[in-house]
Amino acid sequence: MKVEFEKIPEGVNSQLTELIERKLQKLERYYENIVHTVVYLRENGGVSKELEVKLIVKDQTLFVKEDATTFEEALEKAIETMSRQLKKYKDKLKEK
Repeated sequence: MKVEFEKIPEGVNSQLTELIERKLQKLERYYENIVHTVVYLRENGGVSKELEVKLIVKDQTLFVKEDATTFEEALEKAIETMSRQLKKYKDKLKEK
C-alpha cells in the first residue's frame, strides 16, 4: 500500500510520518486490497491537531477525520475508526 502525505505542517518530524505509515500498513489485515492512502495533517491554532485519512479501495473511498491534542492521539482514533469502516466494507463485499 502506498501512503502519500499532503499538507505536513512545520515541526512534524520523520518519526511521526514513519509511525503513521506503520500503523496504516496494519490496516491491510482487515482488507488487503487497499489501493492508495492519503494523509492530511493540520494544526488548528496550536490548540489541537487534526489528522485526516483517505483510503482508496476497489470501488470506494473511505474517509476519517479526527482531532486531538497530539497527532499520535488523533492517529489512534483514526486507525480505530478506519478499521471499523474496513470491516464493514469487507462484510458488504462478502454479501454480494
